Amino acid sequence: MTRPPTFPKWKKAVDRESLRLWGITPEDGGWSEEDLRNHYRTGASPEEFAYWYGEKYDLRRVDTISPIAAAKALTPWWMEKIRDFDALELQPCAVIDAACGKIEEPCAPEDAQLWTVYGHYRPGGEMGGVDALEDFATEAEAQKFHDLLIAVYPHLAGEDGGAK
Repeated sequence: MTRPPTFPKWKKAVDRESLRLWGITPEDGGWSEEDLRNHYRTGASPEEFAYWYGEKYDLRRVDTISPIAAAKALTPWWMEKIRDFDALELQPCAVIDAACGKIEEPCAPEDAQLWTVYGHYRPGGEMGGVDALEDFATEAEAQKFHDLLIAVYPHLAGEDGGAK
């Protein structure tokens, strides 16, 4: 009779099989270690658990998704619209309660709870104004992202050459 694997070995095998089948691990899906331990105690093999997990959450198998569709699923929404922007802006923001829920509003730097990088829509396009691209915990992280985008997409430097 074969002894069952230890929990760490079972968990590693579950992660490997879940990645192979579904492209995510149970932790990616929000499962805690205690949830996994409870399933380990049922005696299910890593393969059985991984298959059950994907079926329970109606996941699509990785081998049924085209590489292009998979890449698009991982691409932030704004990347497909990057040419619609002509400049970037950094803003300190605070999270406030509103009738519709929590929203972010620009604020003074000393009141910032996060820093947002905005893309400016090109004048005359179908959109106007700005759109929030990404939020960051610190100004330094936001600045690094801002500078990286300008290095890759020079047209985002705007008329002021990319100053924040």
